[in-house]
Amino acid sequence: MDRLAIIHGLIDLLTHKASYQQSSSGLLPQDMQLLERIGMSENVPTLALARRSGFAPATAIAILDRLQAKGYIDRVRDDDDRRVVEVSLTQAGRRLIELHLLEDQAFVSNFFGTLSKADGDLLAELLVTVLKTIDHEKMFAAPSGPGRRA
Repeated sequence: MDRLAIIHGLIDLLTHKASYQQSSSGLLPQDMQLLERIGMSENVPTLALARRSGFAPATAIAILDRLQAKGYIDRVRDDDDRRVVEVSLTQAGRRLIELHLLEDQAFVSNFFGTLSKADGDLLAELLVTVLKTIDHEKMFAAPSGPGRRA
């Protein structure tokens, strides 16, 4: 299998994961991403949450509106500064995150479980190297340098 086919296979696999989890949770991927961030730090101010998640404030607020309408989060104004709105998970939000994390763990286990422990460890190490060194801005630039075609 050539490298392009490998990349497309990985994209298909990750797209399937996203589709499966969107179906099981009923949430858009960006909604789940924000819900996970809320779960990492309870009672987080809305603007700080948007900043940490990489969403524009208006986008984050629209997502929070959807999550609140579904009963997954609560929003409370800070008593000392009424401009600040803190966000926290409801019990339903916590349960959804727990289910999502179990699905993630099953996915990872089954993904690496196709390999021996040594090969799985090596693949994980290689993927970490790729993720740490890759420049997202240059992903579609023509390659250059020794051994690469321009």
